Amino acid sequence: MSKTKIAELKPSKLTIAINRFIRFVFVSSALQIIVGLSVWLFVVGVRELLQYQGLAWDLYFYKWAFLTWIGMAIPLFAEMDAFGRYQNYKMVKDKLHLMGFDPRLVRPFMYSNCQRIAILVAANDLGCEDDVKKYFYQQGYRWYHIFPDTWIKKPLILFTKLFWEKILFTKYYQLKYFYW
Repeated sequence: MSKTKIAELKPSKLTIAINRFIRFVFVSSALQIIVGLSVWLFVVGVRELLQYQGLAWDLYFYKWAFLTWIGMAIPLFAEMDAFGRYQNYKMVKDKLHLMGFDPRLVRPFMYSNCQRIAILVAANDLGCEDDVKKYFYQQGYRWYHIFPDTWIKKPLILFTKLFWEKILFTKYYQLKYFYW
């Protein structure tokens, strides 16, 4: 095949950007719901604070100020986590493409719901979603297993540097075999 015909097969930059955005939303769907609820909490909190007529030192004011702050902070963390899950998606998609379904590829990513969703989206793109779902089911994971396993086993892990680095500061991964 000549170079001109190969160049004709490449999708436009807009098509690539749209498909990447769609995959990002699918991969981080649970996190996007959290972002939406947090933004709603922020808006309600700001509205309550603006309508507040009492003293600035009472419990009602502090409650809404705290909830407003939470509603502002959670979307930041959720989007950073979503970026990390998207990097997991891209890496596993490349590996599944090269080697096919292998439980050893999926096992490191099955311990949190967000990572399982990311892996399922990658597996769906490559036609091996049923194998991955079956593997997760065999490992005992169901739809209601939402929180990461480490939170359940060691709740204080939230206060470790390694946890935050792994969740929020996932390294960028460049796809090798796909545009999106």
